[in-house]
Amino acid sequence: MAAISALRAVARNVRRRAAVIFLKLANLILRAAIALRERRAISDAVLRMALSTVSRLERAGSMLVLRPRRQPKYQLTQRQKEKFDGGID
Repeated sequence: MAAISALRAVARNVRRRAAVIFLKLANLILRAAIALRERRAISDAVLRMALSTVSRLERAGSMLVLRPRRQPKYQLTQRQKEKFDGGID
């Protein structure tokens, strides 16, 4: 059990560090895109693409840290099981 908890702790650290990297990269892209747009070096379409990329990086970073560790398996209720079993005759 100690090995499993140690692995979980390592996985948490990796997810946290990856999230920080994603957010830093998103920040870097956003700052660079805004600076280039202010100098009129890029078009509005390229700025929109950069904003879309930033949004995806931020979402990925937040999902790494905030998502549940495991998705619960779908389980039928007793009523659903009875309905399912009764309908196959």
